[in-house]
Formats: sequence, C-alpha cells, structure tokens
Amino acid sequence: MKRKLRLAYVAIALSLISFTNIGFRPPAITFNDQSSFDIDGDLWNDCTGEWVHITGQIHFTVHGMINGNRISMVQHGNCQGLSGVGLSSRKHYAGSNVFNDIYNANFAGSYTALTTSSVKLNASGSDNNLTVTIRTKTTVNANGDITASHLEDSMFCQ
Repeated sequence: MKRKLRLAYVAIALSLISFTNIGFRPPAITFNDQSSFDIDGDLWNDCTGEWVHITGQIHFTVHGMINGNRISMVQHGNCQGLSGVGLSSRKHYAGSNVFNDIYNANFAGSYTALTTSSVKLNASGSDNNLTVTIRTKTTVNANGDITASHLEDSMFCQ
C-alpha cells in the first residue's frame, strides 16, 4: 500500500512538473518600426569628373518576430525624391527605388542585418547616368527594440 501511495505521489509530482514546464517557454516577440533617413551630400562622379550634390529621403520599415532562438525579419525601403545636380555642369539627375529584404536566422540575443540597395540616377540623354549605392544597418535586440542607421553611400558610373 505504501509503495502504491509513493508511486501515486511521484506520478502527481511528475505531471505537475511537466505541466508547469509548458509555462517556461518564452512567448514570441513581434516588432515593427519605421524610419526615414535624409540624403543630402556630395558624391564624386568619375564619369564626368565632378561632384554631384545628392538629395532625397529613404523611408524604411522593419517587421518581424523572434521565436525562441530564431528571428524572421522583413525590411522594406523606398527612396523618395532622390535627385542630384552636377556642381560644375549643373546636369540634373533623378531616380527612385524600392527594395525588400527577408531574413530568417538564428537569434542569440541580438541580430544585425546589413542592407545594400542601388538606385540608378538618370540624366537627360543616355550619357553620364549614375548608380548610387545606399547601405543601411539594422539591429534587433532580445526585446524587439530596433536600431536602424544609414551608412555611407557610394556612387559609380553607369
């Protein structure tokens, strides 16, 4: 009788332990963020041998989920009103771009993604078109807090 009672206590204890372990699983964390970065600076144009003043804005959104040791994240960006003016020639350039990046990766307390997007800036006629490369760094911490920063841009001939 004592043995059966002891086995019953062990069974109850094990079921309580297994039942309470369900509650130890951390909940999934979702995150959403929007940022805008102004572009306003001079880039060297090797095609024409002059500086080009570039202006515009990048609108950037990030959505995702951290689930245990996995992260899924979607980034969307679009360049709005991107234009340039040759400082010597006064040649005008204009362009736009949209990009989407999807990340699925291991998560160990923090995750960083580097995004590179290229925007073709067209001038009147077919000569001297440019491509501006825009880089963005996005970091997500364990709480789902997002830090997005615009890194240095570069330009090359097209």
